[in-house]
Amino acid sequence: MSKRLMQTMFRMGVAVVMGAALAYSASAPAAFPEVKLKNPLPGNLGQQSGKRINIKQLRIVNGRLVLIGHDNKQWRLPNGVYRTTDGKQVAVRDGRIPYIVLPKGAVGGGQQGGSNASGAGPGKATGTPKRARYRVTINGFTVHNQTWDHALEVDGKGDEVFLLADVKTVNRDRKIEFSTQRRSKTMGDRNGYTYRVKAGSLSPMGGIKTGDEIPNKNPWRRHGRPRADRLPMVVWEGELVEGKTAVAIIPTIWEWDGGSDAFSEWTGWARDTARTLKNADVIDKLFGEKTGGKVRVVFEASELALGIALSLQRGPDGGILGKAQDRPIGMVRKGNRYVFSPKVLALNYHTAAEVLKTNFGLGRGVIEINYKDDPRLKGDYSLYLQVQRIR
Repeated sequence: MSKRLMQTMFRMGVAVVMGAALAYSASAPAAFPEVKLKNPLPGNLGQQSGKRINIKQLRIVNGRLVLIGHDNKQWRLPNGVYRTTDGKQVAVRDGRIPYIVLPKGAVGGGQQGGSNASGAGPGKATGTPKRARYRVTINGFTVHNQTWDHALEVDGKGDEVFLLADVKTVNRDRKIEFSTQRRSKTMGDRNGYTYRVKAGSLSPMGGIKTGDEIPNKNPWRRHGRPRADRLPMVVWEGELVEGKTAVAIIPTIWEWDGGSDAFSEWTGWARDTARTLKNADVIDKLFGEKTGGKVRVVFEASELALGIALSLQRGPDGGILGKAQDRPIGMVRKGNRYVFSPKVLALNYHTAAEVLKTNFGLGRGVIEINYKDDPRLKGDYSLYLQVQRIR
């Protein structure tokens, strides 16, 4: 097939997926954009629209369906709705075809197969699972009550805090596919700490106090583009596959005091969660669509058998014994110790879609997670997470 013919056929939106020819459908549903041909095709090339492009010229490159010419140049399929030779309608958006089930005999051996946007090979006769790409951000937080602090405020005025998110994606085969920890820059009073992000209203240089909303008023609304280490902060972005993958996100907010002992203990606990999340009962909860007839996506760590994440000794004055150290907000008293058990945001393909349709009080897709200290430690903060489908 000549390069010129391939280019012409590409403009018409003709392709083949594992042996099934696609031709543009003039009666495409209005829900999808139509391909408009600006000029009539020269000569009799228009009669070639029913021809098939050899599978060798069709590839999935970086997750996108493209045509490959003999000179290895690539052309993306235009948006539109196409029809296969066996009458099925297929939508193409941004160069992607979700999935096509082929008629029997289309692939050697009489098996059915398909092609999907992720580059997966032949699927089962029932079709491959649906998939979608999501992003989760922490948009901001509210300070219902600032934490107890040293009277001299040697580390700055008011609270100084940083955000932390421990993330793991797990599959139905009980394997951890991805694991990471995201940490923001420390926020608060910048006086003497120029590396911090200014936050709070205690002074012209910042300082977080009771009643502050960070980074702006109505902090559950996202302001500006998401970033890696400050608000609004991306904590996870990835693909969820129906019945195949789920993600567990543990968002926390920490008071900064300069000591790292508690943080080191936390890091060890977070690393060990990989083993617990592979437990069969935990997997069932991660992939469960509903609990008690309602969609549920926020769990206590204890509900997922993750246990106590952190335990610090209580001092004689009721505070935390020992030197100043970073600690998570939300610690509660248990005997002569303060312990911390975080909350977990768990999403799979179906629950993520439900979150997007649900208003929990702050707008669709926005979830509030509250951490409240023991009264002696005083802290009470709410984090606002937003789930967004990006593809």
